[in-house]
Order: sequence, then structure tokens, then C-alpha cells
Amino acid sequence: MEYQELRQLLYLKNNYMDYIFEMQNFEKEILNMDKPTSTILVKQTFTVWYLIVEGCSNLDDNILQSTLNRNINIINKFYSTEVYLLFLKGWMYQISPWFFDEKESSKGDYYLEYAYKKEPDNLLFKWALRESLNINKNELKFIKFSIENDFHKYYIDYRLISEYFKRIIKDS
Repeated sequence: MEYQELRQLLYLKNNYMDYIFEMQNFEKEILNMDKPTSTILVKQTFTVWYLIVEGCSNLDDNILQSTLNRNINIINKFYSTEVYLLFLKGWMYQISPWFFDEKESSKGDYYLEYAYKKEPDNLLFKWALRESLNINKNELKFIKFSIENDFHKYYIDYRLISEYFKRIIKDS
């Protein structure tokens, strides 16, 4: 293994440990609230989903899946029309519908479109629907540049979420 590959693996391992720690802190906050804030739900739900999808956790997948299911139930109960949570659900359902007992990603498309209709000026939401909106190459280039440089303007500025989307957007 080359030095650069080893550094990248150590970086990823350390970050996953940070994310697990953060997820556990969010858990304490969620359990101590009758109605957790939407920001805490976005952060923990994304973190849990990410750890399941990436398969890079020392935590039991059943515990992670149970936490994800619980959070989706809380989101549906208290925040069914909150735009950032609509986007998050849409993205997760589109990427991995099987985690939500869905066979296809159409429910994800629905949530992404709903979020975009509520905030049509949000470039992250527009980027997520770039194919169905038939965005031309120049506009897509502008959207990607804007999101990569000012992610906090378009979504909750949380390190794991911003790193994830910046990486995905850069490669799209």
C-alpha cells in the first residue's frame, strides 16, 4: 500500500470515528426532547444513513437501521413539509430505497421534487433534479461552482453533509 493510500484510509477511519461520536451526541439530544429540532434530525439522520451506506462503522447495522427508522417516523410526525428534511428523505430514498422498504426510487423523486417546488431557488435542490429539469451544461457548471463554494447557502452546514455533497457534485 502506498503512503497516500494509507493516509487516506487513516483520514477516513478517524472521520468515521468522529461521525459515530457525533451521532451518539445527537442521540442524547433527541432522547431528551419531546420534539427534536429539524437541524438535529437532519444531522443525525444523514450521519446514520451515511454510516449504513458506506458500511464503515463499528456499530451494529441493526442499531443504525433502527435509529434511521425512528428518525424517519419523527420526521414524518413533526416535519413532513420541512424543506431540508424533504430533500434529505428524497435523497436517501433515491439512493437506497431498500433501507425504507421501497423497491424503487420513485418516492425519492417525489420528495426531491416537493422540496424543489417549495424552494426553487435552492441550487442544491435544482442540482439533485438536474436530469429531469434538463439543465444545460453551462448552467450546471454554474450550479456546481456555486454549491461547491457556498454550500452553507443551500443546506445545513454540517461537515459530513457538505463534504459528501461537494464530493458527489464535483464528480457529477
